[in-house]
Amino acid sequence: MSIKHYDLNLLRIAPENVRTDRKSKSYKASLDEMVASIVEIGLLQNLIGYVDTDSNVKICAGGTRLEAIKMLVASLKLPDSIDMTRIPVHILSQSEALTASLNENSFRTDMSAVDKYKAYKKLYDTGTSEADIARLYYIEANDVKRILALMSLPKAIFKALEDGKMTVDVARAFASTNDTKRQLRIFKDIKSNLSNIYASDVKTALNEDTYYLTDDVVKFIGMKAYQDAGGKTEDDLFEETTRLLNGDIVAELFNAKLTAKTEKFKADGWANTELVEYDYNLSERLKKKYGPKLFKAFIGTKAQKASLKKLDKAREFNWEATAAQKKAIKKADTKYNALYAKTHDFTEAQKQNAIVITCWAYGSFKTYILNTKKEKTAALKKADDPANLSKTLKSSMGTLAGSALTAHMVENPSKAALSLMLASMISGIYCIDVKVGYSRNANYEGITTPKYKRPNKAEQSNGAEAFKTIYKMTDDQRAMLCADILAQGVNFNMINETNSVLFKTVAKTIGLDITDRWTPDEEFFNRMNGKQLRHAMSEMGMDITPYEKAKKKDLAGAAFRQSVKKKWVPMDIRTNIVKKRTLKKPSVRKTKAYNAKTQAVATKKEETLPSPQAKAS
Repeated sequence: MSIKHYDLNLLRIAPENVRTDRKSKSYKASLDEMVASIVEIGLLQNLIGYVDTDSNVKICAGGTRLEAIKMLVASLKLPDSIDMTRIPVHILSQSEALTASLNENSFRTDMSAVDKYKAYKKLYDTGTSEADIARLYYIEANDVKRILALMSLPKAIFKALEDGKMTVDVARAFASTNDTKRQLRIFKDIKSNLSNIYASDVKTALNEDTYYLTDDVVKFIGMKAYQDAGGKTEDDLFEETTRLLNGDIVAELFNAKLTAKTEKFKADGWANTELVEYDYNLSERLKKKYGPKLFKAFIGTKAQKASLKKLDKAREFNWEATAAQKKAIKKADTKYNALYAKTHDFTEAQKQNAIVITCWAYGSFKTYILNTKKEKTAALKKADDPANLSKTLKSSMGTLAGSALTAHMVENPSKAALSLMLASMISGIYCIDVKVGYSRNANYEGITTPKYKRPNKAEQSNGAEAFKTIYKMTDDQRAMLCADILAQGVNFNMINETNSVLFKTVAKTIGLDITDRWTPDEEFFNRMNGKQLRHAMSEMGMDITPYEKAKKKDLAGAAFRQSVKKKWVPMDIRTNIVKKRTLKKPSVRKTKAYNAKTQAVATKKEETLPSPQAKAS
C-alpha cells in the first residue's frame, strides 16, 4: 500500500464501496458534520482507493470525505491546508477494495458515553469554550453544560458510573445539584444497592426540603419574597429550572401568606373567618356544620338584570353551531361574566351571617363562604308544604316504579314491558323527533325493515300515548326505535353509566345489534375533541402513537375510516347480541326407552317394599 497525491477531478466513488444509502437523511446529516469537521480541523484521515483502466482513481473507503471536499470546493470554503490538486490517497489493488470498504463501514464501534464526556472535559480544560464544543460536535450548549456537570461529580460517584455500576440517568440525577455533601450523603445510603436504584429515587432524596421555581407553593409566595428573606437557589441543568434550597424559609413564608389572606376577609367586613387544613370530605363536613353555600346578591338595575338574562340565553351551547355562531357565543359569555361581576356582590347582612373558610387545596388558595344562619331553602319549604306532599310522593313513587319496571322486564320480557320502557325513554329522557349527526345504514345488511311511525311531539310528552303507538309496532320496528334512541343519546352526550345499563338491557331483551341499525358517520367524529377521538381510536384497536401531534381534522378522518372497517360504535351503546343456542328435543325413540326404563325401576322398587298388612303385624 502506498500514498499518492491526485487531482480532485480524477477521484470517483468506487462501485465496490459498500455504502449506498447516500440519499438518506442520516447520511446527509453525517455529510454536514464531515464538512464542518474538515473546515475546523482539516482532513485527518486519508482516502483509500485503486487506479482503474482509464487512469481515474476509484475511492472505496472515504466516500463521505470525498463528497465533503467537493462540496467545500463548490462553495469556495475549502481550507488552505487542503490542496485540491494534491489529495492524498492510499492506493491498493482492486481485489482489496471490498475488504477495505467493509473494514471502514462495518468493523468500527461507537465511543461509550463516558469516553465522550471525558473527551469534552479535556477540550474544556485545554481552553475550548462551551460554545465552541457545542459548535464542533453539533450539540446544544446546555448539553455541554450538563456533560461538564456530570464530569464534576465526586470521584466516588463518577467511578461507579465509569465501572458500569450506575446508569447515566442516575448519574444525571446526582448532577442536578451542586451540593457535594448532599450528593455524597445520598450515595452512601444507596451504594450497596446501586443496581436497583432509579433516577427518580435519587431525585426524590435530593429534593427533600427543597422546592422548584415551578412549584405552586413557590408561585404563591413569590420568588422576590423568598430572595428577600435570604433564600438560596441553584440551577438544575437537567430539569431546566431553578431549585430553592431553603425549605424552612418557603414553609414560613407560605404559612404567613395563608394567614394574611385569611385575615384580609375580616378587614373587608366579614364577621367570621377560619383557616383549616383541606381533606377530600371538607366540603360535605362544612355544609353539615354551617349551612349552604352563600352566593352574591344582585345589586344592579332592572335594565342590567334584563341584559344578563338576554346574554345568558345567547351564550347557550349549541352542538350544530357554525364557526361564526361559536364566536358569537364566546363573545356573549365574556360579556355575561363581566356584567355579572359588576352587578353582584355580598351585602353587609350576608357578611354578618356567614363564615369564610380558607385552605390550601390542589395547588391554590381556596375559599368556602357558607351561610351560618340555618334557614330552609325555598325548595325544602315547598316540599314540606302539605299541599305539595302528593307531588313529592308521586315523584318518588315514579322513580321506584321505573326501577321495578326495569327489574320486571329483565326477568319477564314481554311486548308490553318493552313498549312501556321505550315509551318512558321517549317521554322522559329524549325527544327523538330531532335528527342530527347520524344516519342509518342504507341496506341494514339485507334486513328488510318496514317504515314505522315515530311518536309525535304530543305523544312524546304523553307517556300513555307513546306506549299505545309503540305497542302497535312490530318487533323489528321497536328494535329500530331503540337504535334511534341510543344513537340520539350518543350525539347529544346524554349517555351515562346508568342509562347505558338500561339501554343495553332493553337491547338484549329485544335482540338488537346496534350496528345493524346505526353506525357513526363522519359528522359524528368531527364534533369530538382530540382527547375523545384518541379514546375512540384506542377502542377500535388503533395505535395512536403516530397521531399524537396530528390535527383534529386528520384524527377525525382516520377514526371514521377505521370505524367503517371495524363497524365500531361507542362502548356505552355497544349491544352486540350473541344468539342463544337452542337445545334439541330428545327423539321419540329415546323418550320411549327412557319411560320404559323408569317404569321398570318403579315396579322393582314397589315389589321390595313391605305391604300395609306386614307393617301392621
